[in-house]
Amino acid sequence: MGEAAKRDVGTGANQIPDMNSFAFLASGSGYTYLPNGLILQWGIITTSANEVTVTLPIIYPNAILNVFAVSAHTPGNATTSVAAFGTYITSGVRGSFTARSSISTIGGRFLAIGY
Repeated sequence: MGEAAKRDVGTGANQIPDMNSFAFLASGSGYTYLPNGLILQWGIITTSANEVTVTLPIIYPNAILNVFAVSAHTPGNATTSVAAFGTYITSGVRGSFTARSSISTIGGRFLAIGY
């Protein structure tokens, strides 16, 4: 019998995570939990103005480490950019960030990392 057979199930040191440790919501805006506590979230940035507050699918319990934003630019249209601001947050509201677009009618997508 190998060492794995002697381990408890859980997310602590020397434990083996079960499939419940890998939460996952697959949709246009979704998230995944990893057993080490890291949470990845993704979604759509919809804009009707140059600056919008984007609400994340779930609130990070401890910190937002970074948010990456990309434009929903269509090739052949005007050049645009989308940026995320206020993306390292360790206290207060950890369920949203601010996105700015160079063209108010073009949104984008985001990937957020935190724990």
